[in-house]
Amino acid sequence: MIIDYYYSPDEIEEGDITEKIPTAAVVEEMKKDNSIF
Repeated sequence: MIIDYYYSPDEIEEGDITEKIPTAAVVEEMKKDNSIF
């Protein structure tokens, strides 16, 4: 997955991020970011 530039691996492993941010929302953000490039 390409989320290293959003959060550090430690934060991801803790699982707090996934609880606060639904996967679908993250995917939508990634789509928006990709459209910019």
